[in-house]
Amino acid sequence: MKVLFLSTFTSGGGAANAAIRLMNALREEGVDVHMLTLKESMPANRNVTGAVCGKWQRIKAFVRFVFERLQILLYNGFHRKDIFKVSIASTGCNVVEHEWVQKADIIHLHWINQGFLSIDQIERLAGLGKPVVWSLHDMWPVTGICHLPLYLKDNCPFFCHGYEQRCGRCVQIHSRREKDLSYRVLQKKKRLEFDSFHFVPVSNWLAGMIAKSVLVNGEKIYVVPNTLDTTIFKPCESSQDLSDLPPGAIPLVLSAARVDHELKGLSLCVAALNEFCKRYPHWASLCYFIPVGDLRNPHCLDGLDMAVHRIPKVSDAGRLAAIYSSAVVTLSTSYVETFGQTLIEALACGCPVVSFDFGGQTDIISQGVNGYLVKAYDVSAMADAIAKAIEMGLSENGRRLCIESIRKFRSDVVASSMIDVYKKVLKL
Repeated sequence: MKVLFLSTFTSGGGAANAAIRLMNALREEGVDVHMLTLKESMPANRNVTGAVCGKWQRIKAFVRFVFERLQILLYNGFHRKDIFKVSIASTGCNVVEHEWVQKADIIHLHWINQGFLSIDQIERLAGLGKPVVWSLHDMWPVTGICHLPLYLKDNCPFFCHGYEQRCGRCVQIHSRREKDLSYRVLQKKKRLEFDSFHFVPVSNWLAGMIAKSVLVNGEKIYVVPNTLDTTIFKPCESSQDLSDLPPGAIPLVLSAARVDHELKGLSLCVAALNEFCKRYPHWASLCYFIPVGDLRNPHCLDGLDMAVHRIPKVSDAGRLAAIYSSAVVTLSTSYVETFGQTLIEALACGCPVVSFDFGGQTDIISQGVNGYLVKAYDVSAMADAIAKAIEMGLSENGRRLCIESIRKFRSDVVASSMIDVYKKVLKL
């Protein structure tokens, strides 16, 4: 079978990285997979090419992208910090005539926003009569315009249920109108005849959320998790990034592209760690909080009672694996995660994990075996779980169980699951 992936990017974000890892896993299993992206960014890989080539095409693509963001800015009352919380897919590249599209047996969409595919282009792709599989890394395909129907008010999370019926009065664009931009885009998506689409969310939690959408036929939802490269993410030598810590130090890692992004719940993490320091002063005296990733607000950790060792964003997977291998516990205090890639990376390196029991993490963590799930946003429960996880992370047997727990995320297992989906949609 010939499968064509369509993804805006090949790196720089969780969805892009997941698409590349899945493509490589499928090719290892003998599937003929190519990837079409917005711009060519992997010239050494003949299986990946860009829809936009040449200087003038790149300029046109950039103009389309800016025009789309300006539309959002106009509709959201000029709240610049919110322009990437939504996408409207009003512009995009004409990919239908591309040679790889024409030759493909299956069109497999991934994250296609920010100027790559418009809703009109997606409609044309569906009109080719080929099965369309869509891996969902967020919820944009089944909402009006938001990537996640969640918003924060005074650091408290609220879920919007508008996508379950009609959208409108969209909080993400500060709208009070019934038939606003979110409503109009949802109506446009209804033209796509979603019955012909096959959705592949990356977690059971995400599957449950998208099944509620007014757009979705729940019978065509197949859960296939993200994978990881276990030749890289495995126990390895001590991290040079942590070599300055004193002997006996207990590193507690939180990793994200941007650690202080509002959805990553850094304020919850600080509150949980401070509670941990009060309840477990002996452990706390040995612990170092290790935020790995960009930190735009230099004062966001000022209220933390624990020692901090910052590591800027790490792009090298081997270096990241070394950090996880040296860590005793990896934390996730996100308000929501559709999957939890950093958690399986840490587990593969033998590091137990602690997370709130809300989101895709529930597919990853086995309570008391490879870490702990705690009631969503309960910082006291998180503090207690950290103490338990430290004992697990200092135990050779505990770390062994962490490594064993990620077998279902191995590339061959995930590739096999995706091949099963392809066979179903092709009716083989």
